[in-house]
Amino acid sequence: MVANDTLQPDARMSPGNGSEDDDGHIRVVVMLVLAAVAVGGALDLFLDRPENWFSPHVLIEVTLLVVSTAVGLLLLRAWRTTCEQLTASTRSVAE
Repeated sequence: MVANDTLQPDARMSPGNGSEDDDGHIRVVVMLVLAAVAVGGALDLFLDRPENWFSPHVLIEVTLLVVSTAVGLLLLRAWRTTCEQLTASTRSVAE
């Protein structure tokens, strides 16, 4: 707080202090993990060489692959929305 009792944003939250860079790095890591899940699942199916592509094993594996990828993408979407809201809130407090 300053002498005139106005609310000042925390310096760690302001743009340009590394918070956006850190967020970008985390997003890249999450995207790499999602890509590894997709490639790993597809490679596992390829190496299994199932005789019937409609077997329970294949259906379960494809379902897990699709669900995990969808949940990851929803997480990233929500993450971006939250970051945008936090940025707007920080700017609002700064004014």
